[in-house]
Amino acid sequence: MLLATGSSTEVIETKTIPNQGIRRSALHALVIGGLSGLLAGGIAWGAQALMGTDQHTSLTYGISIMLGLMAMVGLVYGGLACIEHAVLRVLLWQSGVAPLRYRVFLDDCDERILLHRVGGGWIFVHRLLMEYFAAQGAE
Repeated sequence: MLLATGSSTEVIETKTIPNQGIRRSALHALVIGGLSGLLAGGIAWGAQALMGTDQHTSLTYGISIMLGLMAMVGLVYGGLACIEHAVLRVLLWQSGVAPLRYRVFLDDCDERILLHRVGGGWIFVHRLLMEYFAAQGAE
């Protein structure tokens, strides 16, 4: 969503579904990494073919460049965030401090009027409850 304010335009991100941000990161990693890898792999394959390398070797070289660059660029443009997100959720679940399926848990809290769903997130309904949990985390 774009918001025009005076002479400048700034982008305001609005999330409407849970995990929208991490899904967008995964999409960016796949698209940008994929396109970069395909482009670089094609160039590498073409360069090897022009230099007279046999077709099997030049194709193998192009594919290896493509896969390597896809992985590197994908990690930089959102893939690492996705991996970190998944690992953190599994570690929190294994240690017993958080459920594996947060959305079900948060929806259940919404039904019990402990939380209120706002867009793609949840907020505390009762300020005292929020302050209590904040104090527990500070200890």
